[in-house]
Amino acid sequence: MASSRRTFLVECYGPDIDAGSVAAAGARARAACDRLERVGVDAHYLGAVLVAEDDVVFHAFAGADAAGIEVVCREAGLVHERVVESIAVTTDGSDPDPAAILAGIRSAS
Repeated sequence: MASSRRTFLVECYGPDIDAGSVAAAGARARAACDRLERVGVDAHYLGAVLVAEDDVVFHAFAGADAAGIEVVCREAGLVHERVVESIAVTTDGSDPDPAAILAGIRSAS
């Protein structure tokens, strides 16, 4: 199943988004993924990137398709503009792992 997984970004806007609200939304998304996995929805929460200056957060997911990610968003109460497929890119030729890239962004901040 993992080989058929793709990555998706869920684009969310709102005034005064902060790290605490992003963490709470991420916890809801992770819990929704866990619940929905039991009924066959292929979705895994990877983390988020907050761009506070622009009042936007990008939640990252791995899954089979955008429809499954939309189901997770509804279940988790993530109000969002869109779900878009994303591609992780590295400059050193290594296998791009979206979760590792997100971890690198978090550790650099």
